[in-house]
Amino acid sequence: PEPLPLPSGFQGSYSPDGQSIAYQPITKWQPAWKRYVGGQTTPIWIVNLKTLDLVKVPRDNSNDSNPVWVGNSIYFLSDRNGPISLFAYDTHTKAVKQLVENRGLDFKTLTGRANTLAYEQFGTIHLYDIPSGKEHAVEISTDGDLPALLPHLASILPSEIQNATISPTGVRALFEAHGDIFTVPEDKGDVRNLTNSSSSAEREPAWSPDGKHIAYFSDASGEYQLCIRDQDGLKPPQMISLGPDPTYYYSPVWSPDSKRIVFSDKRLHLWLINLDPALGPTTPVLIATALREGFGPSNFSASFSPDVKWILYSTSLPNFEDAAYLYNI
Repeated sequence: PEPLPLPSGFQGSYSPDGQSIAYQPITKWQPAWKRYVGGQTTPIWIVNLKTLDLVKVPRDNSNDSNPVWVGNSIYFLSDRNGPISLFAYDTHTKAVKQLVENRGLDFKTLTGRANTLAYEQFGTIHLYDIPSGKEHAVEISTDGDLPALLPHLASILPSEIQNATISPTGVRALFEAHGDIFTVPEDKGDVRNLTNSSSSAEREPAWSPDGKHIAYFSDASGEYQLCIRDQDGLKPPQMISLGPDPTYYYSPVWSPDSKRIVFSDKRLHLWLINLDPALGPTTPVLIATALREGFGPSNFSASFSPDVKWILYSTSLPNFEDAAYLYNI
């Protein structure tokens, strides 16, 4: 191997005579950054490897990639007209032409030889015939036993457990894994899959202080709802709607009397809900809204006072300091 006389490069394709190269000099840190127009947009440059003369493929801050040099043209992918599609640059006329109109998902990769190009779109392979300008999808089928897709028993690794807590008596533990909620005995007994659902995600389980119920969030209806279920899992859960603005919900916390739950959501809200109609409406009540958050869920942390008259929570102030608040139920 010999280094090319280029300061940097990511993808490239030699001219048919091997005297020049069309290449992408830089790449983005996040290749799937759609419609990106910042300083990492990727051009395609053409360099004569003997004279080092440089020609830049015309562009207006577009993301150009995957150059393939065939004949007198350099074929490449670009988002200059919207979704990433196939373009050609004529090295004689210096003109750029779109070859395939794309109204769907982005083209991903491009390669080619002789008079045929191949590109990928959403897991399908397409061939483009250069002389005729026609393209078609390649029919690909996979035949096999595919044992990994057959029903089978599999162990849940510790790293696959997303949430865990202990029952009030300490006799059983509560786990969230693979979108299901499990209770597991400390010593004797069986593992119970309370939800046993492959078509929905159950998240954030919490055991009530009286040990009778388990709360969690489920998107079985299409949007996340709060579910209250007997700890033995024998009866269907009580499903509680959380309002007209669906989002992700986090960290349900039971009150000491097992009659209320406080939880947060991705919209930075902190909510209180009554589970006992005798206490008032059973619709969520907004307690507070945070100002900001990081990449994870809301940074609210909340707990009830022992007499269930107050909720203590913390959140960020405008000056980025944190403060503790008391909310009188």
